[in-house]
Formats: sequence, C-alpha cells, structure tokens
Amino acid sequence: KYDAVEGSVKELSTVSYFFCKLAGLLEEYLGINPKKEKVMVDSNYNIAYVFDDETNKAVDMDGAEVTDFSTYEKYFLNIDNGMIDAAIIPESFMEYYTSLELYYEDLEHILSEDKMNAYENRICYCADASGNTYAAGIYMDGTVFDPAFFAADKGEKMVQALGRQILVFPKTAKNKTYREKTADVLLNIEE
Repeated sequence: KYDAVEGSVKELSTVSYFFCKLAGLLEEYLGINPKKEKVMVDSNYNIAYVFDDETNKAVDMDGAEVTDFSTYEKYFLNIDNGMIDAAIIPESFMEYYTSLELYYEDLEHILSEDKMNAYENRICYCADASGNTYAAGIYMDGTVFDPAFFAADKGEKMVQALGRQILVFPKTAKNKTYREKTADVLLNIEE
C-alpha cells in the first residue's frame, strides 16, 4: 500500500492538496525525473452524467443543476489529442463514451497476466461496435476514489448517484509507458 499523504485523505483541507501529493507519489513510484517529465493530476473535470430522477436534470456532487458542460469538451479534446494517459471516470460516463463508439484500451494489452488475474474481480467489461467484449477498465471500489469514501458526507443518495468509478486508459494516449504501475499505485493508495 502507498501512503499518499500524511494523515487521512478525509482530513485534508483541500482536494487540490491531495491531487498535488498524488502527482508527487506517481512521479516517485514511476521513477519519473520531474526535470524531464511531469505527472499532472487534473481534477477539474465535472463529468456529471448523473441525473436527478425527480428533476430529470444533470446534477453535480452537491445536487446543484449542472449548466456548464465545458469540462466535457475539455475531456474529449484532451482524449483526442492524446493528453490523457489514465482517467478515473463514473461507470455511467463509460457507458456514454462507448455509446459514441469510442473505446478505451483493452487491459489485456496493458496489464501482465499476473495483474489481470490479481484484478479479475475488479475488471469492467464493455462491448465494442462489433459486439466483442473486452476488459475496458478497473473498478475503484474500496479505494479513495470510491464515492462511498470521498462523498460519504454528501449522503447515500449522492454516493448512489455518482456510481462506481472506473480506472481507464485511453487508446489515444501518447505516453503508454507507465500504465501497469499507475494502476498499482491508484489501487493501493491508503487513506
């Protein structure tokens, strides 16, 4: 397990601090020289494909109606340009993404056989346009990226609305070097 921060993530004064520490942790674990390469952890995506059944509107974590969809555009722009190496997304967004006939990298091309076996109970399978099933991502249940952990103070309704989170690796990523190690780090961060 990897200690991402001193103390508990839940006690952090800002989410930004956690993501800054996470970037440092990834640089250290992946052996990246920060003078030559940079790990960027960007939490400024409001992927809110969560709908309030009562109002039939998209809502954010606070239950407020979402009116700014520019972060969706940012996500797709960065995906298209190979700027996102890995992402943790809601399962509902994965379904939306694949409905557009866009697909993430098959984990069998990324993870060793040992890692595929180790994560077999966490694998999220999707079907491509031809109906072929592939290992599209890794469920983040029981980690600091699980809504039951990070949104528990928002209430059970919000935890349910956010749904399961999935670690995915875009096919378009320019840097595919550290994918297996990235999965190891993100799945093993301790509170």
